[in-house]
Formats: sequence, structure tokens, C-alpha cells
Amino acid sequence: MGLYNEVWRHDCYRLCQPPLRPGGTIVDIGAKVGMFAPYVAREFSPQRVYCSEPSPMAVADLQQNVYANGFGDTIRIFQSLWRRATGRNSCWSPRRQR
Repeated sequence: MGLYNEVWRHDCYRLCQPPLRPGGTIVDIGAKVGMFAPYVAREFSPQRVYCSEPSPMAVADLQQNVYANGFGDTIRIFQSLWRRATGRNSCWSPRRQR
């Protein structure tokens, strides 16, 4: 409940000015169960929010949160892990291993 309270009740993500204009794009790397993505989808009206999360269990909860809150058209979820290796960025996904 602590994280839920910080995000939704205490509005800890609230900024003095919105980080983007409505219709922009937000990327949530390490989305976990989906506290940040639904919040920014509601508050900032982006065209798209892309979520990356490697944990299958967290992705299942994230999907449930996204659809239960009506953001299935705005938020896209990828089960993947981003990392920096040998001076370049790479992405691991269970469907595509590098």
C-alpha cells in the first residue's frame, strides 16, 4: 500500500509543469506492476506509453492494471530487459534472445 499511497493519494509524480504536451510518448523502463504508466496516461494524455518489464509475474499484474483502468489503447507492454553492455544498448526478450 505504501507505493500506491505515494503515487495516487499523495501525488508524488505531480510536477509543476507537465513533462510533455498531450499526444506525446512516454517510456517506462522497469514498469513493475504498473503504478507509473496508468498515472501518466491519466494525468498527461500521451498518445502512447511504452512499458518494459522483464518479470513475467509483474507483466501479468501490469496487464491487469492497464486493462482494468481502461488504458489498453494507450499503454503498450513489452516483456523485456534493457541493459547497457560493451558501450551499446541492447534489449533481451523471451521471444528474441541475443
